[in-house]
Amino acid sequence: MANARNSSEKPQHKRPYRLFRNVKTVMDRARLASLEKNYELYRTLAEAADDYIFLIDRAGILRYANQAFAQRYHLPVAALVGNPMSNLFPGDTGVRFKANRDQVLATGNSITIQEKVSLRNGDFWLDTKLVPIKGANGQVDAILGIARDITERHLAEEARKTAEIEYKWFSTILEASVNEIYILYPHTFNFRYANASAINQLGYSMEELTCMTPFDIMPSLTETTFNSYLASLIKGEQEKISYELFHQRKDGSTYPVEIHIQLVHYGDTQFLLAMGIDVTERRQAQLDLAKSQTRYHQAIEASMEGFGMFDNKQRIIDCNESLCHMLEYEHHECIGKNLSDFLTEESIAILNRQYDLISLPPKQVYDFEVRTQSGKLIPTRFHVSAHHNEAGELVYSYAFITNMSDTKQIQADLFQAKEGAEKANLAKSNFLATMSHEIRTPLNGVIGLTELLLDTPLEPQQREIVESIIISANLLLAIINDILDFSKIEAGKMTIESIDFNLYKIVQETAKILLPTAMEKGLLLNLHIDPAVMPMVNGDPIHLKQILFNLIGNAIKFTEHGRVEISLTAADQQDGAQTIRFAIQDTGIGISEENQCDLFEPFIQGEKSTTRKYGGTGLGLAITNRLVQLMHGDMGVQSHQGKGTCFWFTITFQPAKQPMVAVQDHLPISSIDASIPPAMRKVLLVEDNVINITIASTQLEKLGFSVTVATNGQEALDALSKDDYSLVFMDCQMPVMDGYEATRRIRQTEKGKKILIIAMTAFAMQGDREKCLAAGMDDYLSKPLNKSILQKMLQRWLKVAPQSSLPVANANAAVSAVDKAAAADAPANASPDEQLFAGIPTVDFELLKEYQDLDSGEQPSLVARLLETFLGESKELLLQIEQALNAADAAKLMKTAHSLKSASAALGALRLSSMCAHYEAAGRANDLGKVVNFSVLRAEWTEVRKIFMDLILQQ
Repeated sequence: MANARNSSEKPQHKRPYRLFRNVKTVMDRARLASLEKNYELYRTLAEAADDYIFLIDRAGILRYANQAFAQRYHLPVAALVGNPMSNLFPGDTGVRFKANRDQVLATGNSITIQEKVSLRNGDFWLDTKLVPIKGANGQVDAILGIARDITERHLAEEARKTAEIEYKWFSTILEASVNEIYILYPHTFNFRYANASAINQLGYSMEELTCMTPFDIMPSLTETTFNSYLASLIKGEQEKISYELFHQRKDGSTYPVEIHIQLVHYGDTQFLLAMGIDVTERRQAQLDLAKSQTRYHQAIEASMEGFGMFDNKQRIIDCNESLCHMLEYEHHECIGKNLSDFLTEESIAILNRQYDLISLPPKQVYDFEVRTQSGKLIPTRFHVSAHHNEAGELVYSYAFITNMSDTKQIQADLFQAKEGAEKANLAKSNFLATMSHEIRTPLNGVIGLTELLLDTPLEPQQREIVESIIISANLLLAIINDILDFSKIEAGKMTIESIDFNLYKIVQETAKILLPTAMEKGLLLNLHIDPAVMPMVNGDPIHLKQILFNLIGNAIKFTEHGRVEISLTAADQQDGAQTIRFAIQDTGIGISEENQCDLFEPFIQGEKSTTRKYGGTGLGLAITNRLVQLMHGDMGVQSHQGKGTCFWFTITFQPAKQPMVAVQDHLPISSIDASIPPAMRKVLLVEDNVINITIASTQLEKLGFSVTVATNGQEALDALSKDDYSLVFMDCQMPVMDGYEATRRIRQTEKGKKILIIAMTAFAMQGDREKCLAAGMDDYLSKPLNKSILQKMLQRWLKVAPQSSLPVANANAAVSAVDKAAAADAPANASPDEQLFAGIPTVDFELLKEYQDLDSGEQPSLVARLLETFLGESKELLLQIEQALNAADAAKLMKTAHSLKSASAALGALRLSSMCAHYEAAGRANDLGKVVNFSVLRAEWTEVRKIFMDLILQQ
């Protein structure tokens, strides 16, 4: 029963289901028919649209495109459908489209983009909307795109913006103009526009002016006249018309205006552009000029001097009454006459010879003898000026003519008086010369007898009196010598010799004589000679020595603290002769500007108040200046009161006439290999430290090399561009341009044979050698230079023979007298900073002995000169280090400490050099917090100074 029931119930369930399915099928067919009908409608609309309509799937494949889309690509729709959009949009356009597609897929929202699109057939602007098409599950299945070509609209917008910018630009120009600018309608003459200058000048507002015409602001202008002005513009006969009238302001006042009008076309529109220039100042200037010309003419007529104006044939076209009176003619009689009618034959010849000069600016001066109507001859002076046309041709000339009769007589009287004064002055000079000689003879006897008296047994008081007599007698003798020299010069009896002499020796001897005086005052006396200065010259050594003695002596006399620097430089060289500039610079009291004018006059001192304190006759500089002039040289001074003085003079010397042994004549020829040609013996030393220059150049000269010095990399480049050198010793750290940069530039510019460059640097550190070689240097030396190492370096590169016979002078004279164990160990109570450098000796005396071996026997000795230079420079460097520490200036500390380190090492001050290296490293690392206390550095410098001073005194 159950089975039967079940089997009978199944058909009852299926009948409603079949019925529903049948009904649904009928409805789906109806809906599908409706959808197909709508699809055809939409498709027809899409195909007829001008917009670009397309459909892409999630992968970016084009599934549909209307005809407008296909026409943009000039391809059928079938060729486009199925392609990825990345193929249709190349380059950046495809990248941007993909980013926009991904945004729609990610957000499910529509987006609109305006952008420039680049296709293979050109660029255009599109306004594109991307609309997501979602499935039943809400996911975006496809994207509908609708794009419109807005290229024309975009270009129109850009053109509008450009036009607005240009309008603002031109409006700004018009408004900024200082002149009045107007725009007028050409038919009604109404003002359409007026700029700010016009509105401010006239006093009307823009609204008022637009209701007005030019006739309202120019009462004297009629419409007929204005039309006649404009007729030529409208017909195109003229581009611009100009006229001058008066403008009337709103308040009734008037002012002169220069008007310029043009007809301007703007599209189909014409308008008048007018510019008004206020010429009030110009008219006033014209009136002032007319008044000035009237006054000028009146002044010429009233002048006591003659005045004449001549045409280009030298005929008189105008003249004043003074000239007529001078020539004894009436005014109408002078007009038309030729200038030559009034001149003597000699003056006419001068005029004919120099006629062309009349046309030269600014004016020419002639002395002519003029014959008057009565035949009288008058000496005259013509001051002639000329006027030319644009072609440069003479149009007319004019001259002021002075009667020189009285002047000639005065000149004759003055000449006679001058001759009398010169004879009297010569007699005075002869008398002074004779008297000075007569006085000096017995005075020499007094000095000689007094010196003999000093050699006898005397009581202290008696000896003091005798010494005072000698001092006074020597002062009197110096005064008499000055008077005698001055008298000789004044009398023309001073003879300048012309003999061969060693210039270096003369300068060094003079400095040596005055060195004790400088040392008594605690002054440094330094001598610097440019290597380019010729050592052997022809001239007057005695009087050159007298000049140097006066100037160096004055520098020492007027300097209480500091130094005196003597320098010789080669100023010029022509035809074998060399002009040498001598300069003596001190740090003394200086000379005020007002007292420098008559400084070289006799019996004048730099400062009147110094006469009592410093003494002297005031003849020293006068004699010195006259001696320089007798040697055909020049002399001058630069000084600032309280800041020191520099006296300089130049003398041109001829080279020595006979071959003479130069400064290094005692060097054995065997010191350099004879196989090396002279051209390879020229060395360029590039170094900025004076001590290092002296040491290195002396060592090289002892080895037979000729040394030229450059103090920085730029000077080295200049030297190499002018001369050839076999070898360059290059310091690494220098001002202006360092050695690394200089080497790189040399390597970049050298042509042909490679220049040998050897680096020099203080305290070589790891990596320095590689840095030098990388810059292009060939080898590397550490400072201070060791003679044997230097010789090996030269032997390696230039094949210099080992030196075996260099002279040894005073090898143990000074150094052995000083305790060699100078503070090699720190005292028991030394501070931690002092203990840091305890194991380093204060001075390496063996190094100083090497320098003594290099000494040529001249005085002061090489070691003394080096030590004196060091003491002067190190004191200033020490002060700069202290200033850098106080200011926490790491860069300055590094630079200054490096300089003192190098100088100290060069002279064997090892402990001081090590301390400076410590300061240099701290400055380089910009870490000043852990530097050694400055008092330790100062104490070490004081100790070195004491040792070096003892050495100097024993030299």
